[in-house]
Amino acid sequence: MLRNPNSIPKGDTLIEDPAIEPYFMVKSQVGGYVIYKRVIKGKNNTPYLKTMCYPGNFSQALKLVAEYILNDGGEQNTYSTLHDYLKEYKSIEARITSIKDLPIS
Repeated sequence: MLRNPNSIPKGDTLIEDPAIEPYFMVKSQVGGYVIYKRVIKGKNNTPYLKTMCYPGNFSQALKLVAEYILNDGGEQNTYSTLHDYLKEYKSIEARITSIKDLPIS
């Protein structure tokens, strides 16, 4: 679902970091988390927010962001071995957790 970038309620907590761009998280004032992705669509290159998922807690949100980054078709989205795929995941995970020694488990 796409939504206007200005549609996040003012009381919600916005959690952004360059390490997880174009994704970011929102902690709702009523309790849950949401992961969004910034996207540009249409002839006018209109910015939108794409709702990715509703993780149950902060650790799960970080893990899912790492998986989204890995599978987003960025620099590489073909891996010849499971080892290579997991190595890249661990690299992304390390980049995220190095922010403040956050556990993704």
